[in-house]
Amino acid sequence: MNPAFAAFRARVDAGELIDVTALLAAPDGWLKRACLVYLARQDREVASDAELELIARALGGKLATYIAGILLMRRVRRDPSDAAARRDAANFAQAWLAKRL
Repeated sequence: MNPAFAAFRARVDAGELIDVTALLAAPDGWLKRACLVYLARQDREVASDAELELIARALGGKLATYIAGILLMRRVRRDPSDAAARRDAANFAQAWLAKRL
């Protein structure tokens, strides 16, 4: 594993605050994408909703779709009685989200 990525994972796993803006400006494309994907995939809310939206806008594609699902999952987790959040999650049509709710 890339040492810089291993160090980043250790920081995330330790719960350190991550500067998403600085990460988006990182020059190493592979490292930047790997770190952002790892950050987005955390079940713990290491990145805020706004930071995840920033990542989705910056990288787009499949990661943006995945982040949209993460944000829906967070809405349902925060308020399980929110009927609109449950409806939106059901309509999201991504199998992984249905399995995790």
